[in-house]
Amino acid sequence: MRSMIRHRAVARAMSGVLVVTGLVWLALFGCRNKQHGQLPTSVPIAIACPRNISSSLVIIAKEQGLFYQDGAVVTLIPFESGKVSLERMLAGEADLALVAETPLAKAILTGGKLSILASIHQSSRDVAIVARKDRGIHTPSDLEGKVIGFTQGTSGHFFLDTFCLVNRIGLGSTTFVDLPPLQLRNALLDGKVDAVSTWDPHVAFLMDALGPRSVLLRDEFIYTQTFCLVARPEFIRDHPDQVKAILTGLLSALKFMSGSSTQARDLVAAYTQVEPSLVSKAFTGHDFDVRLDQSLMLSIENECRWFLDSGAVQNHEIPDVLSYFYLPGLLEVRPEAVQVIRDEQGGLP
Repeated sequence: MRSMIRHRAVARAMSGVLVVTGLVWLALFGCRNKQHGQLPTSVPIAIACPRNISSSLVIIAKEQGLFYQDGAVVTLIPFESGKVSLERMLAGEADLALVAETPLAKAILTGGKLSILASIHQSSRDVAIVARKDRGIHTPSDLEGKVIGFTQGTSGHFFLDTFCLVNRIGLGSTTFVDLPPLQLRNALLDGKVDAVSTWDPHVAFLMDALGPRSVLLRDEFIYTQTFCLVARPEFIRDHPDQVKAILTGLLSALKFMSGSSTQARDLVAAYTQVEPSLVSKAFTGHDFDVRLDQSLMLSIENECRWFLDSGAVQNHEIPDVLSYFYLPGLLEVRPEAVQVIRDEQGGLP
């Protein structure tokens, strides 16, 4: 009897040792995974990401696994433009979206439910007008009376309107055609329009395809495009750690981009479906960074006024744009990048 009791006690003790050993092993394995950037997560994240040069930081972070190593499992959903990306996010088809400040301004003006996490790109050279010399266009004034393509409600639309105003181009005799970005490209190549107002990589592609038949009309002093990462408010509310992981991944992508420019270029070329050499040309004059600053708020307010003055949006008032800025995320991972005027409590929305 005593022998049987002794055996049972030893068995129980060994069982305890095995359980403890197993738990220790799992803990060590988990630590090892963390050390190698393999943080398990059950939260899939969909980002509506246009095939633009402006999307570069998100593209690089995704393709290099930088989001995953910070605890976010991200899928990119490609779209032609930031305008469509934002529309699809607002429709619930994505958790986050990349978009320029022009469609963003319209969404804010019309009560869209969104929060701005950060701007990730700025450029006064991204948006331009590509025109055909064989249609007699050499200078801005030559656009008068021609057929010009654009995509309504985008940065290309805002730039075109401002460009025509600054250069006193008569709108009465000029024809404007609203087309999606890829159709704009084809329309200019096929000669269905005389010029288009668009952005990279389409600008670089058209200049290369048309060669000496093309002329680039650009004005770096009248407009600076800002590309933003925005999210649905309920996603931020339910997944603050994932928001932090995404912002941290973007900062890692920024470092990777500066240290491995050729590889970064190739990743962006593959996603945007443009030759790497054209992406290299398009990178010129582009400022990639992760920040939230006062200039973005002023740009959005200005473009809200433009939508109202043009009649594109009616019977709305410009809301408090700061209330659409989600400051806690960037304040936690890179506080010096938040440069907006806010109250003592941090201006949290």
